Amino acid sequence: MYPCIGQDLIDAEMQKNRSAAEPEWTAEWRSDIEGFLDPELVKAAAVLPGELAPRPYQIYSAFADSSGGRQGRYSLAIGHYDFDLKKIVGDLVRSWNPPFNPHKVTQ
Repeated sequence: MYPCIGQDLIDAEMQKNRSAAEPEWTAEWRSDIEGFLDPELVKAAAVLPGELAPRPYQIYSAFADSSGGRQGRYSLAIGHYDFDLKKIVGDLVRSWNPPFNPHKVTQ
């Protein structure tokens, strides 16, 4: 994908931490953390349709899985921690299918 990156760098990264380097350099999913969330826990999560409006004074976190715009999808999630419910709340989840301009999607 990046011809200017030498194989020696990739080999060194793979030798340093193979499970972290494989998704980056070989486009393979991580197998060491696939059991991170129990499937039953995910199924038990409450899902409401739509997006939650921003609230003043709320602290939000955003998570993005970007793409170059030709093959992979670009995904964005924004959420917050609800101290009353003691739960993480996903306020917005969006995804863009290729082709797209990654600069415009990010804006």
